Amino acid sequence: MLEHIVNRGKKKCLAMGRMIKMSTMTLLKTIEDIAKIKPPGKKALQKLIYLAQRKGANFGFPFAIHYYGPYSSSLDYALQSLIMQGAVELHQWGFSSLIQPTGLSIADLDSEDDQQLSGDQLAIIKQVVDKFAPRTPKELELLTTTDFVAQERNKKGLEVTRETIVQEVKKIKGDKFSVREIEDAIDELGNSGYLM
Repeated sequence: MLEHIVNRGKKKCLAMGRMIKMSTMTLLKTIEDIAKIKPPGKKALQKLIYLAQRKGANFGFPFAIHYYGPYSSSLDYALQSLIMQGAVELHQWGFSSLIQPTGLSIADLDSEDDQQLSGDQLAIIKQVVDKFAPRTPKELELLTTTDFVAQERNKKGLEVTRETIVQEVKKIKGDKFSVREIEDAIDELGNSGYLM
């Protein structure tokens, strides 16, 4: 019985390692694409990956609500892995750390189990990057928090209306965003195919 549990644990660890590896390779490509528009900070990267996943890109990072909106510790781990491998660097800019690709190719990284995303998923990532990478981290925080609230309410079987989303975002963010800003975020997300 104990051997079965240990073997099942090993299989889970191997599967998680492959997922992180695939996510890391895809993450590097995505960071390179974002940096062509504007080098992201850690906060903006978290939000852009969240939006790409919500559209269907299979990075496999779990997100939970955090101080600045949806956050994934697994994504942070994958970013740290890229930093340790020399694929990206963090550069201080004011109070932010901007993520800059070093030019190291994906082929140079430890990627023996690298899996390719489908053309559809790559198109989703490109669409999200093109639309949202130019936005400020604060705008991305509002958009992703608003979407996260709607998704969590939906998962729990709770009513999802403009009013309930506004109330929940205000509960999380306090006075950081006005009701009008939250309503504008709801409209933008709805027009962009989110909040479903």
